[in-house]
Amino acid sequence: MSVTILHFNDCYNVESQSSEPVGGAARFCTALKSFNDLEPLILFSGDIFAPSIMSTFTKGEQMIPVLNSCGVHCAVFGNHDFDFGVDILTDFAVQTTFPWLISNVIDNETGKPLANGHITYTLENKGKKFGIIGLVEEEWLATLATIEADEVTYFDFVEEGRKLALQLKEQENVDYVIALTHMRMPNDIRLAENVEEIDLILGGHDHIYEIKQGCGQDFGSGLWCGLPHLRLAYRQSTRFPAFTWRRCSEVDCSPLQAALDRRGPVVEALGLKGSLGFLWPQLRTNVKSQNTEDDDYGLSWL
Repeated sequence: MSVTILHFNDCYNVESQSSEPVGGAARFCTALKSFNDLEPLILFSGDIFAPSIMSTFTKGEQMIPVLNSCGVHCAVFGNHDFDFGVDILTDFAVQTTFPWLISNVIDNETGKPLANGHITYTLENKGKKFGIIGLVEEEWLATLATIEADEVTYFDFVEEGRKLALQLKEQENVDYVIALTHMRMPNDIRLAENVEEIDLILGGHDHIYEIKQGCGQDFGSGLWCGLPHLRLAYRQSTRFPAFTWRRCSEVDCSPLQAALDRRGPVVEALGLKGSLGFLWPQLRTNVKSQNTEDDDYGLSWL
């Protein structure tokens, strides 16, 4: 017996591209539905309502039907989901058909998780009970233009992760704990190395497809252009399942495309497809060079 998990994160644009990987939200949704016979868990690790040119005008509302069509079971908030403020995010979240988690940040005004998120969530699949927590790193909280540092209380993801994982296993009798995270890979690794009570970590924030194993935990990352597909096969000899994974390619468009096409004129009417100018240096736009090095791409915006 096995459980299939489909995971993705950091998806900003609904449009497909003109060359491979074509991607696009409609194709991605169709790819998800192709696994329906396996009754998968579909999990999302944050950042979807922003940033994009379209979201500048819609504040990310176009992503609500996308998420609902994808059949997501649970998600964690990402930093860009707060780009247009807590009130808008809270309103959008209640229009989706699944719970959003943020387990280690409290809104000081309400005394509840930020944006009315959930702390934990449990669900069953193939006779196994899963407990899910959503953890974020402190670093990106400081970058939020819509939230001041003194408006929230942050709890270390290692300490809170351990406490919640133990609570889920001892009080709610879950078989496995999954951490949906929105933080950089080094912090995911720190979480894995220090919290053995968490069985699987599915991370967002880094825009790199990467699978790693440390202390028995696995890490995955996904985009509209690819879909990490994890399979958990249970073994009688141990409580730990055997993990296998593969990356799925995009397929044909789904009926969702018609709904997304109605948003296109919003951007096209603004005449934003013209060229502003040309740059001669070769620009490196990968995450590593942008976050850790000086390069022409970053300096060109200063």
